[in-house]
Amino acid sequence: MIYELRVYRIHPGKIDAIRQRFSDHTFRIFERLGMQVCDFWEE
Repeated sequence: MIYELRVYRIHPGKIDAIRQRFSDHTFRIFERLGMQVCDFWEE
């Protein structure tokens, strides 16, 4: 199994938009490509 760490730097005031995008689009794309999100966190 291969693990990949992705780090996204979000501009101030855009965190809600990126959360919505991941919820509505990005996780579905990952799933379609066979990528499994095992964990995520925010600072």
